Amino acid sequence: MTPDTTGAGRRTALACGLLLGLSSALCAAEEPALAEVSVVGSQGGELSAPASERPRSEETVTPEGIRIHAGAAQTNAYKALSGLPSVLFEAADPYGLSSSQSIRSRGRPNSSQTPGQTYEGMPIRNLGGFTGSVDLFDLENVEAIGFYRGAVPIDKGVGFANASGSVDMLFRRPAEEFGGQVNVAAGRFGFKRLFARIDSGEFAGGSRLFLSASRTDADKWRGSGDSPAEREIFQFGLTQPLWAGASLELFGVHGDLAQHNYRPLTYAQAKDLSTYRDFDYNRTLTGNAAQDVAYYDFNRQRVKNQALFGTLRFGDEVQNGFVKAYHLKIDGQTWNGSGNALGAPGVIRWDFESEVYGLIAQADRRLYQDAGHEIRGVAGYWYHVQEPPGPPLHQKAYRIGADGSLSFAGWSTLAKMTDHIYSSPYAGLQGKAGAWTWETGVRYLHFRTPSITYYNGAGLADSGYRDAFDQNPATSPDRHASSRRLTNWLPNLGVGYTFSPRAKAYANYGRNYGVPAFGIATTYNAARAQFVAAGSSFQDLWNNADQELSDNLDVGLHLTGSNWYLSPVLYDARYRNRSVQILDPAFGVSYPQNAGKARAYGVEVEGGWSPTQRLTLFGGLALSRFELADDTRAASGVVLPTAGKQVADAPRVMAKLGASYRLGAWTLTPTARYVGERYGNALNTHRLPSYAVADLDIQYDFGRFAGFKRVTAALAVTNLFDRRYIGIISSNDVDLRGTATYYPGAPRAVAATFSARF
Repeated sequence: MTPDTTGAGRRTALACGLLLGLSSALCAAEEPALAEVSVVGSQGGELSAPASERPRSEETVTPEGIRIHAGAAQTNAYKALSGLPSVLFEAADPYGLSSSQSIRSRGRPNSSQTPGQTYEGMPIRNLGGFTGSVDLFDLENVEAIGFYRGAVPIDKGVGFANASGSVDMLFRRPAEEFGGQVNVAAGRFGFKRLFARIDSGEFAGGSRLFLSASRTDADKWRGSGDSPAEREIFQFGLTQPLWAGASLELFGVHGDLAQHNYRPLTYAQAKDLSTYRDFDYNRTLTGNAAQDVAYYDFNRQRVKNQALFGTLRFGDEVQNGFVKAYHLKIDGQTWNGSGNALGAPGVIRWDFESEVYGLIAQADRRLYQDAGHEIRGVAGYWYHVQEPPGPPLHQKAYRIGADGSLSFAGWSTLAKMTDHIYSSPYAGLQGKAGAWTWETGVRYLHFRTPSITYYNGAGLADSGYRDAFDQNPATSPDRHASSRRLTNWLPNLGVGYTFSPRAKAYANYGRNYGVPAFGIATTYNAARAQFVAAGSSFQDLWNNADQELSDNLDVGLHLTGSNWYLSPVLYDARYRNRSVQILDPAFGVSYPQNAGKARAYGVEVEGGWSPTQRLTLFGGLALSRFELADDTRAASGVVLPTAGKQVADAPRVMAKLGASYRLGAWTLTPTARYVGERYGNALNTHRLPSYAVADLDIQYDFGRFAGFKRVTAALAVTNLFDRRYIGIISSNDVDLRGTATYYPGAPRAVAATFSARF
């Protein structure tokens, strides 16, 4: 049942071979220079630094930071952020390749509320959270990663949610001269990776093109299976100057990813890692369906992604603008063993296919300028459509035979659904007046939720999704929810003051937004009898879904010296309409509701110091509280004391420390992170101890070697001291059922990377 990867592997090997072959005669071409990434207080050697001259909490991860933090796999943008002070990233595997991963910023949660992610400012991902959306691009093609930690500016961070901040990836443009890059990597747990990129140089007429291809494979470090069984990425970029200073940039990607899942632990197992660290899905079939739901090959997924997106830029420094357009197609399937697949042990298969498309248009104009003063105006519009699923549109249940064969048992989910549609104009002003900088604006967010109708799949034959409706499945009025229109104003205001070229202060306020509690759809479909008995319909629950909103205030400093920088930030965020899992006593059913309030506040400090030209020290400290504002009603009607409790999986203390030491051709970069104690539930009774993990990166630069312009070799060691700890806590912030799951942190892994540029 494991997908055949042989043909796919040949395709990647052939593509990489063609790229390498094209380069063989021209290895002496000049290395393309990347566009400069400006960072405040950069001394050289830092992996990240505050990035913006604007009054906002913005961070840029440098190319070296991407190489170090994203590791040998160079696939996961969230992993590349792991060195930032208040970012907690964990993955079930050592390379960040698994779909089981978690990221929190300032304690803000994972799941559907992850930081928004854009590519060149465009939200090229799907609300369904399918495998591959976060690691769709090879990071060798990325020039820098920007992260907005507090209030997201009105012209940034579009997408389904930015309540937890927003990440933006900027790509390396095609180089002016012919050249390319080849990376070969291998490491523990069967990790193998090949990446190749070729730049055409500039053609007549000014066109430039790059092509790249990669293949990544790895075994699971616990249990059987692959993670991934294959990850193939093909990407291109094209730039073309047009008339009167206009230009066109076009990018495309095709990705194919298959992997087996890691098995999560219960809290009892998480407390006993000496026994359960290697616990995973069953390696073999037993002939007992109740046990075989945990067979590793019944818990896997595969997804294909295709994206095309581009930007048309025009104008000059007085007035300019752009039009961005994007399209994403995702299709794939997941298999998950279940103890209750239509009332008996079995396997749930989810086949999904979805398209996402949209555009962003923006105009910017200088309104006023004289000595020391400037005012600019910006106005824009974002339109976005996502086809279903999100929530699941159709799923099938299968029974497990004694020999491991699967037989169709029925449709566990069958629904019709309209599109998610966002429509959002925005406008603002920004300017300078002597030592002051300021910006203000507002975005109007209009979200049309899908309408959903669930059908009774009982007795329907096995067929394709569309053919299932030819069998006239039954429905009823209580199983329908009409589309709703959710609207919100998102203001933003920032002001900064420059005391001297080495000391700047800023304050920023803004409102961010999150995803409504769409999980109520799945809950209603699964527990319909209880809701109907209480006289409630799907529409009643759907009407209560609302967008999470957060009001964010940051106050920060940027201090720099001749060989150091320091950036402390105080922040306070108030949340409403948070999605919380509450057991409603009227129905006797626990389901997500937009009913929660919370407050997050704390301090972040980031700094760097270069005592010598060879040595750079860098680090960060985050002290944070993320507290629930209200008590919660349990099934018995008893009010449980959750008010003031720390949100699950949100450490109060985190610290990061690293160094970069350069001696001749050698660069030694040790890094370490400390994560304070966390909790797995809202009552703070499921405690997870603190942990500290160290990593090490060693690189040797051969310079010009064997006809290549630059050759490097690197050795990366993650979890250097093989620390046992719990990495991922998968839990709703308020979930009184005790259903949180836990994933052990990956053990020590060593990987070597050989890179050549020509």
